[in-house]
Amino acid sequence: MNTVSFNPYTGFINLFGSFRPAENLDNSDAKQASEPATKKAPHKTRSLLGGLVNQARDALKSFIKNNPVSLLISAIQNYRISDQIKEISSKTKQTSSLELENYHKSIEFTEGNKAKAIFAHHKSSQPGSKPLVVLIMGRGQTHADNEDKVGMLKIYNRLVKEDKADVLIFRAGSAIADLKHRYGLSSDASLKPELVKEHISNIIEARLKQQGKFSKDKKVTNVLFAGYSWGAGLQYELMKDWKRISAGVPVSISLGLDAIEYGCENLGSALKHRPSFSKRHINIFQNNDSLLAGTNLIDLKPGDKEYISDDITQAWCPDHKTLDDCNPIVDTAYKYICDEIDENLSEQDASKEIKVTEPLISLIKPESKKKLAFAA
Repeated sequence: MNTVSFNPYTGFINLFGSFRPAENLDNSDAKQASEPATKKAPHKTRSLLGGLVNQARDALKSFIKNNPVSLLISAIQNYRISDQIKEISSKTKQTSSLELENYHKSIEFTEGNKAKAIFAHHKSSQPGSKPLVVLIMGRGQTHADNEDKVGMLKIYNRLVKEDKADVLIFRAGSAIADLKHRYGLSSDASLKPELVKEHISNIIEARLKQQGKFSKDKKVTNVLFAGYSWGAGLQYELMKDWKRISAGVPVSISLGLDAIEYGCENLGSALKHRPSFSKRHINIFQNNDSLLAGTNLIDLKPGDKEYISDDITQAWCPDHKTLDDCNPIVDTAYKYICDEIDENLSEQDASKEIKVTEPLISLIKPESKKKLAFAA
């Protein structure tokens, strides 16, 4: 059971208002997916304190990215990991299918490979082509965590039971591991965001192109994305390169929970843009946490949806971390994914009926066709 605590200071600060109203909010879908909210509070994206924190964060980001010391550290970092990034990037070009399969297994989550695992995979037992759901957990979350505290894991386990689609779930990397490596406290770069992103790109590309571990899997009809925190930010980054890795497979829907820009250098800034190449995007965020929170997106398209957490649940989500294990929020995300899967499968069934009917019509004699046309 989720517990909700109240911070009087944060609650008091939130009374001061915000800097701009939420946009494009439509509660109808959320109410169908979860318990509807009974109160109609004004939409706020930031408290006064949160706005000040954002301004300070933006100033610090600018300073870090432009001062000579930071530039030197970044240059050293890029040099230290350049060979590893090149090695990972070249994995999809392996001439040997066995080599590629072994690479996939080396970063797959198993009982014997938990610490460095990047992904877990569910292969649906249903026949024929089907959708692929891609889930990306938040910063520091792993496949070995308790699903009660990791919303993406909870969605993954539900989808496995439903067994209607193939599912890939990824970790987004570790900020602690990144900082240790960045400042020379560790030589282990395996969970740095830059390397994790390359691995995830490789796995998605291999699945869509049916290579390596996925060589015997069925063709993917469309992709559904969902990510939390860093995972939503990484989802945005991956779709910048979607033409290269997609093998022409479309992204029918993407969903972000409290989306945060990917990588330590962004200092936890809220993501302000929807992913490209997604036909429809759902943005869900909370506005109670003054340090970490998503925000309104500035480039929503027709058909996209955007919700503040209070529109979906009566239970107050006090911070960024709590949003991920808030059941009404997770249920809403899950419903969007399931509805999209069902719609895709229905379209496939309708397409099969058309393909079966056309050959039967071709067997009708020409004179019979004329009689049918006359009768019509």
